[in-house]
Amino acid sequence: MLLWWREKDGDLFDALTDALTGLTSGGPIWLLTPHPGRDGHVEPAEIAESATAAGLSRTPLDVAVSWAGTRLDLLRRGTP
Repeated sequence: MLLWWREKDGDLFDALTDALTGLTSGGPIWLLTPHPGRDGHVEPAEIAESATAAGLSRTPLDVAVSWAGTRLDLLRRGTP
């Protein structure tokens, strides 16, 4: 699933948990957010907190000049 997100889009945790209902088993969420200094930037700490609370691991990526990406995967049982 591809999810574009900006700071003023609402609660990121709610969006991630809603997105999880539409995923097939094992599918990732690709979260795209504006880079720092861009309108709508989302702090990495907010992404980390929301992802952890939703039971997701995260892998940050640079995807474009204006956008950062984060791959979010369901944590497996027994994974710290």
